[in-house]
Amino acid sequence: MRTIIKRIEYSSRADVIPIHILPDVHVGNAACDEEQLQTFVAEVLAHPESRWVGVGDTCEFINRSDKRFDPEALPEWLRSHADLAKFQRDHFIDAVLPIRDQCLALVEGNHEETMRIRSERDVYATLCEKMGATEDNPLALGMSGFLRLIFQRHINDCRMPAWTVDCFLTHGWWNGRLHGNGELNLERIHGWHTGQLTIAGHDHKPSGFALTRYIPLKNGQMVERVDHCVGAGTFLGLATYAQAKGYRPSPRTWSTLLIEPDKQSIRLLQ
Repeated sequence: MRTIIKRIEYSSRADVIPIHILPDVHVGNAACDEEQLQTFVAEVLAHPESRWVGVGDTCEFINRSDKRFDPEALPEWLRSHADLAKFQRDHFIDAVLPIRDQCLALVEGNHEETMRIRSERDVYATLCEKMGATEDNPLALGMSGFLRLIFQRHINDCRMPAWTVDCFLTHGWWNGRLHGNGELNLERIHGWHTGQLTIAGHDHKPSGFALTRYIPLKNGQMVERVDHCVGAGTFLGLATYAQAKGYRPSPRTWSTLLIEPDKQSIRLLQ
């Protein structure tokens, strides 16, 4: 597990910085809502100060040799290609290329992990590389990790005191047909760390709720801090395997965190 540190500079007390959460997209499955992915990209582009994170399972990454492979699950644009994983990855990169520089971190999903274990291909590493990851601009968190955001306002050449927001990002590992299981696990995970945010994917259920913490101060006083737990959701519609297993379809949507650094405020939009 690692921590990625990103500094975000802003210039006005009134600035609001949106952090968009890209959910499980599953590019390469015929049920993937690619129009929603385009809408996500357009929304990030609409506000140059916006940033975004990905929670994994960006692509389906199920090759023909995989026992889970279903030819009926392939979209038309993918069916003629021999190397399914490569074309899925490149298709995703092409879609999000306009917002590549606004990406803060990418989590490895179980579909990327399975490719690495079963096929000896680290599609996650190459995905992060093509997204512009470097030593000075790390993006790869792995299955779980921390993203530390340091917000600092500049006035001319003067830097004001910084505000730090710690976020625990994980792809997640739980299933369950109802929202309750995911929300229980989000609350459990949030108790593992001292950060203000916990964000997870995997179960394809969009959810979000606030928690209050009491923070003791050195002067003997106490303040309240409002934290947030977010289930990222999905852009995958009613896939063939979901029909076979009787999974409830999920709305294709994403969540956005509105950060107001000067107020030290975080609001969740869903």
